[in-house]
Amino acid sequence: MSDQRVHSDDPDDGEGPVRHDSMTTRVISWILIGLFVVIIANEARRWLSVPSSPPQGGRSAPDFSVPRIDAAASPGERFELSAQRGHPVLIDFWATWCGPCKESLPLIDQVHTQLQPRGLRTIAIEIDGAEAKAKQFAMALGLKLPIGSDPGTVSARYGITQIPVTVLIDAEGQVRQIFRGVHSAEELTRAIEAVGLR
Repeated sequence: MSDQRVHSDDPDDGEGPVRHDSMTTRVISWILIGLFVVIIANEARRWLSVPSSPPQGGRSAPDFSVPRIDAAASPGERFELSAQRGHPVLIDFWATWCGPCKESLPLIDQVHTQLQPRGLRTIAIEIDGAEAKAKQFAMALGLKLPIGSDPGTVSARYGITQIPVTVLIDAEGQVRQIFRGVHSAEELTRAIEAVGLR
């Protein structure tokens, strides 16, 4: 029986799929490398923007002014820290993508509602400058406290590298306590009362 297999002299014969797969692999590799570079660049930018000595308890709180985006705010209204002098201030740093923030913000809101009549001033600052998302997020949680939006400038001044973080400032503008993560309304209330309320 003779061998009837046909041999092709075409060097490209059978290599088309291999070349196509190779090109696809290269494209995917470059896309992944590009995404990795973007992530590294963003992280480097965050680290470089953090001050070398973030405020600790007993230090003056860096002043700031942020636009209020909550439903109760007047058009163009801003929250200025310096304007709150004479009152203890609670600043909460959060973002819409932060899972624990969904747990901590209602607690901050509860403390604000209870202690505002006694002089507490509160601002929850969304750190990505995503105003539309922040408004939807706050509405979904039924928050009543003042909400501010800032693209990372204020959080950098306060040395915030992870969230949620809540900063307690006394009536003289001194940082008294920094709460990292989720804390109960009772714990926050005790700390605020310790710095002085009406």
